[in-house]
Amino acid sequence: MRLWRGMLALVAAPLLAGCVPPGSLHGLYASPSDVSSDSALLGTWKRADGEDQQKWVFRKGEEGAYSLTVTVTTKGREDRSQWEARLVRVGDSRFLDLLPALRTAQRRPDASAFYVARLHLFVKLEAGKDGLRLRLLDPDWWEAQRKQGAVPLRTEELESGLSVITASTEEIRAFLLKAAADPKVFGTPLTLVPTGSGPRAPKKAPEAARKPKFR
Repeated sequence: MRLWRGMLALVAAPLLAGCVPPGSLHGLYASPSDVSSDSALLGTWKRADGEDQQKWVFRKGEEGAYSLTVTVTTKGREDRSQWEARLVRVGDSRFLDLLPALRTAQRRPDASAFYVARLHLFVKLEAGKDGLRLRLLDPDWWEAQRKQGAVPLRTEELESGLSVITASTEEIRAFLLKAAADPKVFGTPLTLVPTGSGPRAPKKAPEAARKPKFR
């Protein structure tokens, strides 16, 4: 779960080099038609393994986006970040394109270029009986490709050590179309289950929430 701890560094602390996958200057959507929606995402979710106290709250946002708030509670301290989340289809796969909300970027100037530049973070979304499985690009895989000179997308390395994808939206989509089925590219999933509380939370058995019917 190291890469997910790295993502939580986006919430709780400045980025640490090598802890998170690269951010991207460009998103996964070239036009509004690339963005889809699913009401089953709406509501409050928690980690299925109960390893730590997390809440992921999806609300309706603007222009087809979701408003996502991620809250992590550690030793009584609560850290929160807000994101614009868009559900994007790439081939047969679904991805969340996460972009730090402007108010989060303004509030966290110490949290590295990820917030300052408002870089996109891509999360592969899978639905199953055990809940929603979220997979990030595996930073270990990415670093191995970098060392071999085989990084599949154009990138720039910042002084902090953070890799920034500079490839175009079309190039990123083409890469993900090929890589989506490769288990080496995407790391161990973070599985979320509905809490039964919060905005638009499921009122009955959560099968629909656990397995969104993508349109």
